[in-house]
Amino acid sequence: MKNKLYIALFVYTSTSLVYAMGPIQQQEFPIIINDEQVSKYNQEGKKLTADVNQLQKIRYSPELDDKITEIVETVKERLVWLGEFTVKAKDFLPQDKYEDIEKNLLFVNAIFRKEYNRLILEKKSQMALAYAQAHTCSGCSKLTKHIKQCTRCKNRKYCSINCLRDDWQKHKNECDQYIQDHTCCVCTKVVKKINQCSQCKKRKYCSRSCQVQDWPSHKKACLKITIEQ
Repeated sequence: MKNKLYIALFVYTSTSLVYAMGPIQQQEFPIIINDEQVSKYNQEGKKLTADVNQLQKIRYSPELDDKITEIVETVKERLVWLGEFTVKAKDFLPQDKYEDIEKNLLFVNAIFRKEYNRLILEKKSQMALAYAQAHTCSGCSKLTKHIKQCTRCKNRKYCSINCLRDDWQKHKNECDQYIQDHTCCVCTKVVKKINQCSQCKKRKYCSRSCQVQDWPSHKKACLKITIEQ
């Protein structure tokens, strides 16, 4: 029985972590060790290894924020679970075996901390970049907290009315083209993200509801344009 435990703990902890990042409710683990528990820890080890490998491959983006949070929280729970059991199993292991396991756990824990911190830094960098893009004057390139937008297209940003007026001659044609490309053909709303008719690519909509509303009148023209193309 002890041989099975040594093998299971050694293989599992070589690709696992023991400490969680942040407070997690501690769980009580039974002292009694049997084949069922060893099997369960092996299964948890495989799942944890897959999660950590997936975390290492991820590069942060706002779309993946929820997914990253879910993976990290799952890893934390499994790490605490394994760490608590390892402490309970200390009395069942020879000193040299336990020291090997502890070293492996600390080594992999360092890897996890490195990846976790990397993702946090990537998130902060992207947030800072998004803030800079949203608060940089299109005229003088000044970064300002209070930003004004072009009242027509809402796409150009300025730190003052003077910058807006100075940039108007250069921005006028661009503004007209932007409005043409980003105006809903149903409600005439100008939006940054515009959707096109998936068949003819000619009609633009601000939302699915506008597209559905326009379909009865657009259907024949859409079919004709699609055939001609």
